[in-house]
Amino acid sequence: MSNIPPIRFRQEKLKNGLDVILYSDSRVPLVHVTLHYQVGSSYESPGKSGLAHLFEHLMFQGSQNVGKAEHGRHVDSVGGRWNASTSKDRTNYFQTLPSNALELALWLEADRMSSLKVTLENFENQRQTVIEEKKELLKAMQRSLGQAGAAEADLAALDAEIRELEAQKRQAISQEEYDTAKQL
Repeated sequence: MSNIPPIRFRQEKLKNGLDVILYSDSRVPLVHVTLHYQVGSSYESPGKSGLAHLFEHLMFQGSQNVGKAEHGRHVDSVGGRWNASTSKDRTNYFQTLPSNALELALWLEADRMSSLKVTLENFENQRQTVIEEKKELLKAMQRSLGQAGAAEADLAALDAEIRELEAQKRQAISQEEYDTAKQL
């Protein structure tokens, strides 16, 4: 194990609170940009369960300069790959692109970070998507544990909590949960 060289990287904190970690390897003509937000299910307060996952989806629904579902299309157009995931302690968004597309990746992230569009239509559409994903996950877990039907109450509670969010709260939650101070 001692033959493994250390990974040399640079870490900086920007004026807006964003932590930036830079690593360079000129052997590969790719760039990987990932944003980690300290937003996950363990940070959710009562009445807000499922919001981290919901906002993971909403982050692809448009911003001031990028239309609905266009973020991925921009990355795809230069031969890149992209995705996102949510866990108990973080939500991350990432893309891997040719190195000459670094500016595009940074611009896309900056735009959605500063001007995410959370419309009622997007919110409802993604709410339904998240609930369906959760249903499929719970069904698979129930099948593997032999407990079919045991989580229906959990799904109903999640659905009710998300439905009760008022329109004006959606944007406030977006700004509160995805503040630059929570980005790594």
